[in-house]
Amino acid sequence: MKHFIKYVVLFVFFFIGVSSFALELPPPGEFEIKTVENKDVLYVIHKKENGHISNTLIKLIQYYLINESDTYQVLFPQLSLESKEISGSIYAIGYKGNPKETKTVKTRTLSGGLFASYIYKGSYQTIGKAIRNTFLKVITTGKYIPHENEEIRLLYWNSIDDNHPKDLITEIQVRITKIR
Repeated sequence: MKHFIKYVVLFVFFFIGVSSFALELPPPGEFEIKTVENKDVLYVIHKKENGHISNTLIKLIQYYLINESDTYQVLFPQLSLESKEISGSIYAIGYKGNPKETKTVKTRTLSGGLFASYIYKGSYQTIGKAIRNTFLKVITTGKYIPHENEEIRLLYWNSIDDNHPKDLITEIQVRITKIR
C-alpha cells in the first residue's frame, strides 16, 4: 500500500507539473523552417510481438513513475517518434539528465539540424497525407530539399486521452538541406 500511494503522489505531481508548464499549442496549418537542437531521449523499440503500441509506450511511462531521480526532467512535448521510413519503430520521451538504461528503455541523442515544421490537426489515421504535403511544401520553397535520409519526427502536442481525434495537434518535422 505504501508503494501504491507513493506512485499515485508521483503521478499527481507529474501531471500538475506538465499541465502547469505546458507550452501554448501551435496554430494548425503553420509551416516554417527552423533549427532544432540536439535532444536527449529515452526510447523503446516497438516490435510486433509486443502487441499494441500502447504496451510499448507504457514501458516508458512506468520508467518515469517508478524510477525516482533528481537527475532528469520531462521535456515538452513528452512524446516523439523518429523514423526515416515512417514505420513508427522508435518511440521516445524527451528528458534532460542522465537516467540509467534498462533492458527495454535506452538513452539516445537525436541529432539536431535544419527541419521543416508543419502543424497538423486531426486524426493520426490520416496523418500520412499531411506528411506528404510537408515534403511538397519543402520542395516548393525552391530553397530547400528533404535531407537524403528523409528523417521525419512527429511531436505530439496534446494527448489522445484528453482530446477527440479531430482535435489532436501534431508537429511534423522533416530534416531538410538548403539548396546551394
